[in-house]
Amino acid sequence: MIKPINKTIYLEAQSDSKPIVELLRLEGLFSSDLARIRHPVKEGARQRLSAKPGKKQDVVRWRHILDGSCE
Repeated sequence: MIKPINKTIYLEAQSDSKPIVELLRLEGLFSSDLARIRHPVKEGARQRLSAKPGKKQDVVRWRHILDGSCE
């Protein structure tokens, strides 16, 4: 999960309100810090976009079938 302060920095960097260089300077960050903040956001987006639509399978039910404990 992304920290609230990182979320704020990320959102400000995505907006066009001020240049990224100015934002980084104000926060005392380097461009690598911004890349480190962006990484979990991109990974979370990839996971959500790769998820198949529809109801999730009932894992417990399938586990019983595979074990042979369910008729």
